[in-house]
Amino acid sequence: MFYIFLQSIFIIQIACVINEIPNSFCLQSICELETNCGLNLTNSCSYDSQNRKVCGYFRLSEYMYKNCYFVGFNPETESIRDAFHRCANNYTCASECVKNVPNIAKHKCNGISKCQKIAMAHFEGRGPYGCTEKSPERMGYWSKVEKLSMEFSRHFMVLRQFFE
Repeated sequence: MFYIFLQSIFIIQIACVINEIPNSFCLQSICELETNCGLNLTNSCSYDSQNRKVCGYFRLSEYMYKNCYFVGFNPETESIRDAFHRCANNYTCASECVKNVPNIAKHKCNGISKCQKIAMAHFEGRGPYGCTEKSPERMGYWSKVEKLSMEFSRHFMVLRQFFE
């Protein structure tokens, strides 16, 4: 009886994973699409399609860093520019930043999943209002993030079954 109870909890957890992509899978997917998640990444910066400097795991711009409320910034010890570079090149800080950006305009992003809000706000550094733009390019980016997130989710479920 207890075994059946545990199986039903596991099935419910799988259903939750399928219906809403956990932030960790979503962020990992964006990171993979942007920079192969840091392979050969050493304080690297480049320029995006709008000629803005983008850096780190998620190719953050200073504009995006400002939109995530300067995660990890300590005005007593560093400049905003230094904090931006430090955060962009630290996976934990950068992922927190990417996750926070859609919160500014969450009232404009109704009817889509958290992961889609994050991906669409991140695409081309559009920021918090990116989720309202439904261009083919933006929707294509979301489709790639969603597909990769589901792949990470499936791998996680297979590993989980292996350890049970």
